[in-house]
Amino acid sequence: MMEAVRNGTLPDSILRGANFFADHSDCQVEIVSAHALEVRIPRVIRAFVPMSLMQLVLIPRLLAFDAIIASDGFLLGYAISMLGRLPLIRFHPKWVFVAINSSMLIHRHETHSFRRFLLRQCWNSYSSIVCLSRMQQIDLSSFGVRKDLISVIPFGVDTAYFSGATKDDCETVVSIGKDSGRDYATLLEAAGKVDFPITIVASRKNIPHDVQIPSNVTILYDLPLEDLRDMYARARFIVVVSFSDTTMLGSDCSGQTVILETLAMGRAVIATERAWLTEYFEDGRDFLSVPVGDSDALVQAMRMVWDNDSLRRDLATRGQYTVREKYSSRRFSENLYQLVGRSIEQR
Repeated sequence: MMEAVRNGTLPDSILRGANFFADHSDCQVEIVSAHALEVRIPRVIRAFVPMSLMQLVLIPRLLAFDAIIASDGFLLGYAISMLGRLPLIRFHPKWVFVAINSSMLIHRHETHSFRRFLLRQCWNSYSSIVCLSRMQQIDLSSFGVRKDLISVIPFGVDTAYFSGATKDDCETVVSIGKDSGRDYATLLEAAGKVDFPITIVASRKNIPHDVQIPSNVTILYDLPLEDLRDMYARARFIVVVSFSDTTMLGSDCSGQTVILETLAMGRAVIATERAWLTEYFEDGRDFLSVPVGDSDALVQAMRMVWDNDSLRRDLATRGQYTVREKYSSRRFSENLYQLVGRSIEQR
């Protein structure tokens, strides 16, 4: 991935700042993939042993690092954190956890006292927890995670890679996203009430089996990451329709990457109301919001942005400026780099 990013064939957002860490003379960076571990383990073992336990074989390798940045591996992170505090262990790596689904996990397990206990134990053992929104910070703090462990660093995307879209009067609306937080049923209902073409880029699991696909809708399944930039450029504007924050589906900041990439490209966005969006952007200036599950409001917004060239261009221009000023992958990486440095110094 690092080589593909250097060649400009993939966006650096997928590296979560690792490429910028490598630019610092005092850093050596290695990407450790649990996927490679899973492939090497025989299928009969994978069928009976949870991946969280299989990841523990990485402990000897990870103990050699000063810091580990991860967004999963709860048990592995707990083990590394506990072992690093033992006086007999030579190395003391810092586990820096980037929260992707923390709020979802808290709400999903709120009635299971033992699971809540385990989550709290894991999170409180880490050196730092990075939240991508204040909503996550509030949820973690209310859950009993130590406030001094939690920092908020807004996410960023590759604003150099996602650029170059010029033609504004393209003839299709595009909706992109494969996480389970997408509400394609509402989008398809709205699509049946408009006469312009809509292209959906999703996974097969996202599209409800009992929903009729209108004739003006084209669905592309599992589009390669390297083709997404061209898809953004082909869009008159982008629509991201999500379930509410409380449905416990998808990531805490569902739609975040697509919306940031779209705006970086200079395309207008219509999106469902989400807590993280109001933290990052100003509704009506950087994007347009619609209520959760309201297909009629979505139809009205799509028709307005489709027909109003001035509105569409203003949203695109202002949204692009906001992303380039505040939400680049370089800015995210630099903030994360400083936090990791402070964590290492706290030995």
